[in-house]
Formats: sequence, structure tokens, C-alpha cells
Amino acid sequence: MERDNPDVSVMRDAELHLVQHDDGPVHAHAEGTQVPGVYHASLYVVGTYCPDHTAAEPSTHQEGGHHANHGAGCRLEQFTRILTTTVALMAE
Repeated sequence: MERDNPDVSVMRDAELHLVQHDDGPVHAHAEGTQVPGVYHASLYVVGTYCPDHTAAEPSTHQEGGHHANHGAGCRLEQFTRILTTTVALMAE
């Protein structure tokens, strides 16, 4: 297959946008999948965690680091996580 169409084996690096439809789960759509096969996806997560509070609070990049529910005594800790997965996709 690669001999007939060399473009199918070229490394593809694309940004996947996370979406949520109605009350469904958050997921991503891989647009332009021309070749069925195994694909690797990664998610880079950055945030803050307060070990003094167990409940998670909603956060967005637009908040600019503002933590309305935490007092001056909170020990906010920054964290970074990289989550990866491998999925099988069918051609569109």
C-alpha cells in the first residue's frame, strides 16, 4: 500500500480539539483520517492543586490563576501531566 501511495505512511501531527455534545462525555474528533490503523494521541494538562481541599473546582485558562474558593493559607501546588493513549481508527 505504501509503495502505491507513499503519502499514507507520512507522519501526521495534528491538534485534536476536545468537544462535548449536550451532556455527553468530553471527546475528540480526528478529522481527515484517510488510512485505517493505529493512532497515538496525547493530552497535556497543566493546573493547580490544593492539598488542603479535596473537591476539585472548575478552572479555565481565562481565570488567570485566580482561586476564589481558596484563602491566603492554601498551599496551591502546580502540576503537569501528559496522558497518552493508542486507538484504532477507521478511514472516513
